[in-house]
Amino acid sequence: MTKSLESLKKKEWVDFFYKNPDYFFLTIGSLLSAVGVSFSAVAIYAELERIHAGPLMFTLMFILETAPGVLGAWIANRYFCKVRLDKALFGCELIAGFLMILPIVGVAISSLSLMFVAAFVGSFTVGFMLPYHNTHVKRIVIDDDLKIVTFLSNYGFTLVFILGCLGGSILYSFLGSIRFVLVDMLSYFVSCFFTWKAYNFRPSNFAPQVEVSERYRPLTLLKNTTFDQKKAIFLNLLLIVNCSPCTALLSSLSSEYRDEWSKINFFLPLALVLISFKVLGQVLGPFCVSKFKLDELLKVKLIVPSCIFLFLIFYFFIFSTPNIYLLFLFVVIAHIFSNVVFILGYYSFLRFFDDKQIGSYSVLSHQLSIFLLVLSSLWSGWVAEAYGLKRVVYICFIIA
Repeated sequence: MTKSLESLKKKEWVDFFYKNPDYFFLTIGSLLSAVGVSFSAVAIYAELERIHAGPLMFTLMFILETAPGVLGAWIANRYFCKVRLDKALFGCELIAGFLMILPIVGVAISSLSLMFVAAFVGSFTVGFMLPYHNTHVKRIVIDDDLKIVTFLSNYGFTLVFILGCLGGSILYSFLGSIRFVLVDMLSYFVSCFFTWKAYNFRPSNFAPQVEVSERYRPLTLLKNTTFDQKKAIFLNLLLIVNCSPCTALLSSLSSEYRDEWSKINFFLPLALVLISFKVLGQVLGPFCVSKFKLDELLKVKLIVPSCIFLFLIFYFFIFSTPNIYLLFLFVVIAHIFSNVVFILGYYSFLRFFDDKQIGSYSVLSHQLSIFLLVLSSLWSGWVAEAYGLKRVVYICFIIA
């Protein structure tokens, strides 16, 4: 037993959590609130599929899940230098929990508009918490641990999907709508406890960021960056501009394959299964680059354009194939390539910004990302509705 414990501690990620218990508990809290966001998506997407919504409605929901994050990030930045990190996170999670009363009422009276409040709350919370989380990470992480944190973040997204989307769908079928959204509300309150627990381990890591490198003015921030910092910001934006128009339409394929999916007679809705295969590709992405040093991969000039090009090729196959099993396979492969770009972008961000910079630049990057994400999703939804899904891929090739 002792030997097995000793061998377990040799694993890098276990050792990292052992050295940084505040990161461990804060991560659990973040995962729980993210699971709550996923629960909201499960309830709303189930309703959209029930009413046979078209691509444009799914795109609008996709936007609603992301756009309020701009407001959350802006508010977070205004109080970034005045509030202790744990208090900001605790307060945001607490308010989000109480606001979930509105979606519960929406379920009770069959109001889709009130149910959309849950998506707004989730997006706002993600945007608000981002600069605080990234600042905490930079305070505790040394350069040797950056690869571990990058992969842990990626696997965290996967765990959120497993617990939130897959687990949430099963829970939804057992509990029904109202009880399910009550559990959603509870996840925010439980995450408050873990935030408090994290602070008790290392209070010094949660002190207010009294000194920042620049006042938050987007153009000034961009002007005062190094080449590597600009690259870190634009890697993520490049991924959004070229890939999100296709990704936003993935769930809408559930209507085109409805008859074939009904023959398979699986208990989960097809929209959720498609997202499951997307996440599987995101899980496999880190395995494809785990043997390489990420600093070396960043120096390979063609890796990012090659991954984006292959992503678009496979999305052309996704929108063309009549076979549902090939559809699943192509979704996995496409998102392996997009996730490699995501990993490089997130690693670059942690690598090239210090703890005094990362808060403001996280806000800047998040707001630019959301703006481009909304813009990309809007035009892709309109083009898909008017001219078909393949036209979206053609335009993405032109942009790339």
